[in-house]
Amino acid sequence: MTDLDKLLERREIWRNCLSDNTDPLSIANQLHGLVWNLASWRVINEARRFVDVDPDGEPRICDLLHSLLDECFVQSFAAGIRRLVDLPKSKIKIDSRKGVCSISSLLDDMAKHAPLLTRRHLLDIARMQFDEECKDSPERHRSVSTGRAGIKDYRRQRVLQRTNRQINELCGVSEEDCTSDLCISRVCFERIQNDIKKQCQTIKDYATKYVAHAAHKRKRPNYRLNWGLMRDSLRSLCKAFGFMQSYIVPCGLGGIFPSPLFDPLKHLDCPLVSSDHLPVLRSHLKQLQEETRDWLNWRLEQS
Repeated sequence: MTDLDKLLERREIWRNCLSDNTDPLSIANQLHGLVWNLASWRVINEARRFVDVDPDGEPRICDLLHSLLDECFVQSFAAGIRRLVDLPKSKIKIDSRKGVCSISSLLDDMAKHAPLLTRRHLLDIARMQFDEECKDSPERHRSVSTGRAGIKDYRRQRVLQRTNRQINELCGVSEEDCTSDLCISRVCFERIQNDIKKQCQTIKDYATKYVAHAAHKRKRPNYRLNWGLMRDSLRSLCKAFGFMQSYIVPCGLGGIFPSPLFDPLKHLDCPLVSSDHLPVLRSHLKQLQEETRDWLNWRLEQS
């Protein structure tokens, strides 16, 4: 098996991790869900500023509903961030039975296979012919013939030159260097990983010590997760995803923000229920309250 065949095989694994539409836990689907939920929570949080107040000056807002919404959103968002930055403790391949499909594990695997990500291989995959004279020069522009064929050739050259400049940037070399066996530098992957760690560490620790596990009181600081922290963590992950789908594994995806087939703000100005139905809801609440009293009555014959 040639190095190009090895890269093609690996890219298929990476593509499935990134954008398999049939997998709800593909990285693209995870990011879509997090972006949409963050935007939804932002809208609801802003809407609270406009609620009416009662004669006592208290906002007309249901504490039961909004406290549940806040707690569930923050914990699910933190768990989602932690899932995307998760790395197996041992050197487990992402496509093994114990592998995890996360942005961090994918970047780590790409860095391991960086020697396969050479200029020649990337151009071959993009169906571009490697050109030793890949520099952008006026002489090359003047050498292009006129007419439809000449314009097509000119456009092909421009795309090739732009691609070579991008590869040079990823390889950490000057624009004049057009060596075919140059590969994407591991430093590039390390910088992205470091940015993710910097932006996501607080939320990851919160998810580990408060959501996934009940850490000892002395080991869990009083985390304060706010809009800015959540936005910055998700932005760093989206940038990493953009890097991978733009330069390593083109997925054909457009934006990361989902396009709903419905009006997301429809009926937001309507109450959840009318006052006529409140007695029924109170009875449900009271019924569960009475049931839970019996849950504490442990008996030997019941265990």
